[in-house]
Amino acid sequence: MSDDANNEPLNRTYSPSLNLTPVNSLVQRYDDALRYFQALPWLAETLGNRGTHCFLPSSRNTTSDHRDQFLNITLATDRTLEHMLCFITPEDQGILQDPSKPVAQVQTLFLPGEGLSGVGSMLHGGVIMTMLDEACNVLLEINTVLNKQGSMFEAGSVTGSMEVKFIRAVLTGGAVLATAWIDTIDGRKMRIRCNIRDEDGEELVRASSMWFVVKYHL
Repeated sequence: MSDDANNEPLNRTYSPSLNLTPVNSLVQRYDDALRYFQALPWLAETLGNRGTHCFLPSSRNTTSDHRDQFLNITLATDRTLEHMLCFITPEDQGILQDPSKPVAQVQTLFLPGEGLSGVGSMLHGGVIMTMLDEACNVLLEINTVLNKQGSMFEAGSVTGSMEVKFIRAVLTGGAVLATAWIDTIDGRKMRIRCNIRDEDGEELVRASSMWFVVKYHL
């Protein structure tokens, strides 16, 4: 799958441990994010686990002016989302090579900066919804790049709806962890649930979203 405007592959997930290394990848962006999050005590053990596979999603690894400018450029400064990194830690590493078994859960780390605040140091609600939406999209993305079977992973998909419950304030200036997991699959639609927690494990936001396959590659 490629972008006809410049022949750049649309699938640009970057992950050395998964042997996903598209040409002209923003390797420094991946390295900087990994270094930052690994330095946080509450993440060091998980990210240092040999069974954990980190990756930079396509939205943060594009070199095209026609793709993902919002997350790749606008929200990629030291005042917005300076760092973003995704990872999977499957209990059974064998599912990575088994096309019949999808990756059921993906986690995404964000570092929201002060430029994304709404009131005071509280993160703007619209940005929170962007983070939830991207965390869910990443779940579909990693299954697609790992060549998992199923119509949801074989073509483009879009958000059909999302219900969000804001539980506690999400603050700028500190890393948060979004976890997205498959709830149900029904043919060409999938329900994905997601939540965001802080470093203490406190649930800040939860969401339920419905995703639909489209008839063309996005």
